[in-house]
Amino acid sequence: MDDLLDRLYIEKKDKEEKLKEETAPQKSRRRFYRKKVNMPCTYSPLQTPKGCHNATLRGYIKDISMTGMGLEIDPRNESVTPHGIGDLFKIHTVLPNGKDLDLTAEIVFINKRRAKIRLGMSFPDPPDHTQDARKTLGFFLLPA
Repeated sequence: MDDLLDRLYIEKKDKEEKLKEETAPQKSRRRFYRKKVNMPCTYSPLQTPKGCHNATLRGYIKDISMTGMGLEIDPRNESVTPHGIGDLFKIHTVLPNGKDLDLTAEIVFINKRRAKIRLGMSFPDPPDHTQDARKTLGFFLLPA
């Protein structure tokens, strides 16, 4: 009898969760869409750390969305300026459609390999980039 009651309780909880999911308003999936790219970019720290000079560094954007991007850099870039979680960088690139894109991004994870470093970056919320940059990025991310 106890086993039967336990199963009925679990089934009831599962039904309640399903009902909540079905009645909850659907979030836009477009906000989380990531597009694979290989775009060269330049970036520089928003605030230059003590003992470092303000340098413009180069990297490649490997994927991008409305909320963030993946940036691949040469390990030698770390000798010019440190790259740590939480650091903010100003990013500039030209999209394949010829539009300039300037964004501010924060490092949220770092994956170091021998020949390259992969930075997971998110755009601050609320994004401080201009409406033009959001619109340009949004049109670029539209599925073809």
